[in-house]
Amino acid sequence: SGAYLDGRHQAGEEAALTSRPAHGDQYLHFHVEQHGGHYAFKGVASGAYLDGRHRAGETAVVTSRSPHGDNYLQWKLEFVDGNYALKGVGSGAYLDGRQQAGEAPLMTDRSPNGDRFLQWVIQPVL
Repeated sequence: SGAYLDGRHQAGEEAALTSRPAHGDQYLHFHVEQHGGHYAFKGVASGAYLDGRHRAGETAVVTSRSPHGDNYLQWKLEFVDGNYALKGVGSGAYLDGRQQAGEAPLMTDRSPNGDRFLQWVIQPVL
């Protein structure tokens, strides 16, 4: 979809996608934290973590819980077709970016191989 993940939402709210450019927009920046071979995504603006607890067909949410020892807040990064698929450790579902800007991304059990909607680009922001 070419959308960015928007990290402005507070704990308990649905995550959202946006078409705004990421450069200079703190709402679209995330700290990537490593946790024992997995990763947690913390919104710079909100301080909330991306929560991967939901199963296929449900929306992704954000939370204020700590990712230490919480598999629902930890993600596997799978390198697929030159991009990354984000797979929730606790749910086993992938973050799906096919929704339109302004909508919440869904979780899915589809394979990311050859599916661009399940592939994300992680860009360092200086």
